[in-house]
Amino acid sequence: MRSFSSAVKFFGLLIPIIAAPAFASGLISGQELDTQIRQKLETIGLSGTPAVNPKRQFAACSSDLEISPLFGNWKTVSVRCPDEGGWQIAVRTRIEAAEPAAGNKAAKPGQKSRKVGLANPPRGGATQDEAKAMLHVAALSRPFKRDEVITPDDIIMISVKKANASGMFPQADDLIGRKVKKSISAYRPVYARQLFMPWMITAGQEVQIEVEIAGIAVSVLGIAEENGQYLDWINVRNARSGKRVNAQVAGPKKLTISTKKY
Repeated sequence: MRSFSSAVKFFGLLIPIIAAPAFASGLISGQELDTQIRQKLETIGLSGTPAVNPKRQFAACSSDLEISPLFGNWKTVSVRCPDEGGWQIAVRTRIEAAEPAAGNKAAKPGQKSRKVGLANPPRGGATQDEAKAMLHVAALSRPFKRDEVITPDDIIMISVKKANASGMFPQADDLIGRKVKKSISAYRPVYARQLFMPWMITAGQEVQIEVEIAGIAVSVLGIAEENGQYLDWINVRNARSGKRVNAQVAGPKKLTISTKKY
């Protein structure tokens, strides 16, 4: 393992920034992060036990932290400091209460959640066997062209025979954020082959590389050199120094690396 100073030098970070009294006195603890995530979950009627080390320290943030769901649900959240050069991490929430239905928008306090529409609900009088033979799958509420990105408002659910559902999407969340590879008609099942691979990080994209040094989370701007999905290890270049490192995809625009590797 390299020393603290050599790890900092590798990432092109400045020790004075880390050691500055103003920085040290304004650290955000893992416990405080845990509290803010819990409070955010409560506003949408959920409760959980965020997987955050209470002893972990994060750089101070002059703005309010932004907490939002990842992958279309609240099982994992993105916690982001919106300051210039700020940091971002992904945290598993270990939700204890039921989440809003797949494809629903998170309801604002005092409002009811919006349900994904069911385009062709089962006909009245269907037998139990007929009902069991059917499956609700995701479709689009409007025609889509190549390179368009699917949002929650674009998704509806339709009923198809289970025997014909291969390659379709029973979960609406699985379509959110996906880019269309070829034109798709409205009100028809969406197939995996019609969508681009859901890369979380794409080659050439600006990302934040985060490393934890002496209990302090520090991040630096980088450029991804490869495509990567969640938890993939990919090569990324330090945008400032040009040095290359292998880092793990931890969330949208975020990679992490352990100094133990170096």
